[in-house]
Order: sequence, then C-alpha cells, then structure tokens
Amino acid sequence: MDIPVPRSPTLSAFPDASVVRPPSTQTYEFSSPPISNTTTYTPGTPGNEYDLSKKAYVLVFHHDIYDDDIYNRKGSSEDMRKIKEIIRYYRCDSPDINENKTVRDVRRKMEEISKKDFTEYSCLIVFIMSHGNEQDSIMAYDGDMYLLQSDIVEHCTSNRTLNDKPKMFVVQACRGDRKIVADATRSMSHKIDIIIFQSSYNGAVSYRNVIEGSLFMQAFLQLLHENNQQSILDINEELNREFKAKHILQTPTMTSTLQKKLIFGKLLRQS
Repeated sequence: MDIPVPRSPTLSAFPDASVVRPPSTQTYEFSSPPISNTTTYTPGTPGNEYDLSKKAYVLVFHHDIYDDDIYNRKGSSEDMRKIKEIIRYYRCDSPDINENKTVRDVRRKMEEISKKDFTEYSCLIVFIMSHGNEQDSIMAYDGDMYLLQSDIVEHCTSNRTLNDKPKMFVVQACRGDRKIVADATRSMSHKIDIIIFQSSYNGAVSYRNVIEGSLFMQAFLQLLHENNQQSILDINEELNREFKAKHILQTPTMTSTLQKKLIFGKLLRQS
C-alpha cells in the first residue's frame, strides 16, 4: 500500500511499512503558464509517430475510501483534481471516472472496455490510484485485490479496435514492501503499443502526502504537461532525476512496448 507522508514532522504509516520515510515535499504547481494550445510540430516521417489526430479516451479507477476505513487514502483527492486539471488542455471526452469500486465493479467495467468500439479514438489512457502489493495487485473498495495485467491491461489489448493505438497506464500504488514475486499470469493477447508508468520499483512502496497528494502522480502529471512536445519515453527519466534531486526514496518505473514515437502534445486542444 502507498505510505502517507503528512506535512507535520511526525510521520504516520501503515504497520507493515518498515522502510525509511522521506521528508514532506512541496505541492507541485506549474512553474510557467501551460503550453500554448497552438503549438506546432515538425511532421515526422510517415509511420514513425502515432497518429493522435482523434481524441483520447481517459479511464480512471480512483480508490481513496474503503469499506475498512483504516485503509482510506487521505490526500488522493488532490491527485484526482490534478488529473482533471491537466486533461482539460487535451482532446478527450469527460473522463470515465470510477471511484471506490469493488473488485466486481472493476472487472465489470473492464469487460465493457474490452468490447467498446474505440474507432473514433486515437488512444486509451488509464489512471489507477490505490494501495497495491506484490504481482502488481491493486486494492478495491471491498479490500479484495485485482491485478494490473490480467484484469486491466489484458482487457485493453484484447480489444481489436485498439490495435496499433497507444495504450497508456499510469499507476499510483505500492508494489510490495521490498519483496519481489514473479507474475506468471498467462497472456492471451499481443502486448504491443503499451506504455506503463508505475510509482515505484517492483517490491517497493510509494509515498503520498496526506494533504498535497502522491509524490509520483503530482510530479508525473506536471512533467507530462510541461514536456508534451518530447517523446513520452523521456518522462520517466525526468521523474527519476527530480526524485533523486529531492532525496525522495522512491523510484518510478516505466515499461514500454511502443512501436512508434508518442508525442502527447499532439492531443492538445486547438484554440
């Protein structure tokens, strides 16, 4: 599960978090005005970049309230606010937000996603915020766990209307407490055109400020927006440089099977 990091010098954590905890961090705000919506790009060689001329579909699973309130994730509402703030600059419908759902609800939604017609969309973006554990398991409202790969990613890659379109997953959740377990889940679809950003390294915890939101999600969204003219592959390097400079004992990771260059800024709304 992710570890709360409050403002005050006294740090609280869930009992199973036997790790060194970083100091509080400042709120992530834009240091400069958002990039102009009229930004132009030099055309790439045909076939070298993903076509983002259509809109994006944004799906969110936000877990911050649980049946057992000991697991409630204070401060996570700031991450939800930041997601809404950022995506309004980009071409997408209102985000498909699913808050505090049970495992059954999550799986039912993903069954819908696996059958949805995405012909009118350029890409799929999925945000997940919750507690997590080994094998990239994620806690739902009822305390049961669902799996990032078999319950989320698999349902996206099995949808043929998403073939050859980028599918981005951004996950704020712990990945265990320094225990590494191999995930032997069988894949039934081709795992191509995927990029996954995760808040911590396999087997490690993630940190969340109980007032300002998670360290990863706040920084990720800011860097994604401010560097949207660059390849999205550069974002994780920026994240790790920033975390190291701020002495945050957390290592964001990225997994990519993208075939082409993904320039997030091509989804900017035109003024």
